[in-house]
Amino acid sequence: MPNVYEIITARVVGKLEHGVIPWKKPWVSSDRPNQNFLSRKPYRGINVWLTAMEGFSSPFWMTFKQAQSLGANVRKGEHGTPVVYWNRLQVTDRNESGEDVEKSIPFARYFTVFNVEQVDGLPMSKGELFPEQQERAFSPIDAAERILDNMPCRPTTRYFGSRAVYNIQTDVLTLPERERFTSDSGFYATAFHECGHATGHPSRLDRHSNAGLTVETNHGAIRAREELCAEMTAAFLCGTAGIENEIDNCAAYVASWLAAIKGDPKAVIVAAAWAQKAADYILGTSAAQVAEDASAAA
Repeated sequence: MPNVYEIITARVVGKLEHGVIPWKKPWVSSDRPNQNFLSRKPYRGINVWLTAMEGFSSPFWMTFKQAQSLGANVRKGEHGTPVVYWNRLQVTDRNESGEDVEKSIPFARYFTVFNVEQVDGLPMSKGELFPEQQERAFSPIDAAERILDNMPCRPTTRYFGSRAVYNIQTDVLTLPERERFTSDSGFYATAFHECGHATGHPSRLDRHSNAGLTVETNHGAIRAREELCAEMTAAFLCGTAGIENEIDNCAAYVASWLAAIKGDPKAVIVAAAWAQKAADYILGTSAAQVAEDASAAA
């Protein structure tokens, strides 16, 4: 009898064979334009795209110095986002008649900015930093809650902002607050994804070192396989917890990363193997035990 991992893998692959399903971020974002927090001037032109693509829901950004001026600090391990600033340089030139004329030459500079979600110690309320956020009542799913609570060597978890991310340098997992998710199952699927990333830490499975991956290995391929692993881990854990409606979203996310690694027919197989080990670690059990539990539940 196939175990839960085999069942979920077959289901994900089946979804992939029918095309890419649009994947939606399962938590609420602000609809204000991205802007500098101090000046409140909305970004324009390419800066709209540069900031939007980072995936933060708070519209407010600031430079490192601006954060310091407010008595705050950019969190360790965070990466800034470049924004372009255009100015004009006045120069004196000579025209064809030999006369001096003033010319205005446009030139571009860039500044590195950070979203307020990347900054600690800002002396403002949550409402000021994250305006117009809608929240809903959260109802824990017992089976999924047990999986999170019982994860061995669990990383530090913070509920803050609107970005779901695991920082391997600090071993900190950050999630939006539970009430901001559009569904209870969406929260757990997202948390399981980030826990999947966390299993790769050297204190746990040390995934990249054990797989023989080095800095010389193609970075894009590493990231793609890691994302595949994390999302298939989420699919496995959702299946174990009985959160069936999230597996379609998992399949769509996996498909988006498969597009980035065309020509690697083993990508899903490798990711599934990594994910099985990750799910086993999070559950604190073996694949055989998982299969036995699934049979008993049936």
